[in-house]
Amino acid sequence: LAEMQESVDAVRTLMNGILIIFLETQADGLRRAGRFEEALGAIREALALVERLDDHHVEAELYRLQGECLLSLSAASTAEAESSFQRALVISRKQHALLPELRASVAMAKLLSSMGQPGEARRVLAKTYSLFTEGFALPDLRDAQQLFTSLDR
Repeated sequence: LAEMQESVDAVRTLMNGILIIFLETQADGLRRAGRFEEALGAIREALALVERLDDHHVEAELYRLQGECLLSLSAASTAEAESSFQRALVISRKQHALLPELRASVAMAKLLSSMGQPGEARRVLAKTYSLFTEGFALPDLRDAQQLFTSLDR
């Protein structure tokens, strides 16, 4: 994480456009390390750059990560997390970005399932999963299939 921070600082002075990618990667690393507040800070910075630079290529992933961080911080953030996941879904669908859409669908399906809505979770996940025609050995698709199967129970 320290090396990531050094990279972010170096890129900040060189190329703001690429900084969005570094911030998204940093936010994901911080989230995985359990440093959710810091991850949200990186996400906020990246989303501000997305708007300022009109560069939306990782925007859906940023909103998905935001939702996951919010859920990890507090169960009281469920509505805000759901809104983040929904926004990630809308953006990824608009961009025809299947992998970010799948990741957002999985996150939303997990949330809906935890809220006692397995049927709705299955519907959300099926909508995206059914668009794939190849790549079923990829970890994201395997995870989606496992979740989909577990929602049948």
